[in-house]
Amino acid sequence: MLALAKGMALVGGMLLALAVCQVPAARAQAPKVFKVGILTTAWAPWHTFTLGFRDALKEFGYVEGQNVTFEVRTSQGDRSRLPELAAELAKAKPDLLYCVDGPDACQKATQTIPIVFSQVSDPVKLGLVKSLARPGGNVTGIGSLRAELTAKRLQLFKEAVPALRRVGAKLFINPGSLGQPRYGVPDATYAVWDDGQVQIKHLHYDHDATAQRLRLEQLDPEVTEQLTGILETGIIT
Repeated sequence: MLALAKGMALVGGMLLALAVCQVPAARAQAPKVFKVGILTTAWAPWHTFTLGFRDALKEFGYVEGQNVTFEVRTSQGDRSRLPELAAELAKAKPDLLYCVDGPDACQKATQTIPIVFSQVSDPVKLGLVKSLARPGGNVTGIGSLRAELTAKRLQLFKEAVPALRRVGAKLFINPGSLGQPRYGVPDATYAVWDDGQVQIKHLHYDHDATAQRLRLEQLDPEVTEQLTGILETGIIT
């Protein structure tokens, strides 16, 4: 989460830096104080994504109360309010809009204010950008590739371990961790439920061979790099 927020802050910081270049020379005497609008569905305005974004911007020289201010709108779980809140933020004319949620609502609210979205599954399919290589317009951000990765992980999972197996009175459940290791070891993990008690077990498989097979698949290079990196290191970054 922190790495993602820092990435968003890097993009936002670059856009703010571009805004500085556009300030007329006569007005460049006084330091510009940027206004950043933030849209989220969270119940509280400051949470993992927004705090991470704010703190990471500070690392890039944008300090709240000195050269940047934040105006946050939260729908408190009600996504139907996102268009209304996006319109409010656009009306305030911020220098940048950071959309933890509702980038489509922000896009409809303004075609001129730079918009940075958090992570969406397919920004092209959602109409946020024209293409990943040349997004165009005023919207940019990070696509998660989650749908494509999930499909490949399920395929690998089915090849490695059955999803569900009953042995006597015990029920063995694979929680779908293949391709999503959490322990720095690229093994599959599964849960054993025994009379109300759950134990997490590890199952070794030939992850090097699996990574080699992935490289032979005609996948997007970024997807291949991410999947093979996870399989070989046992860590999701």
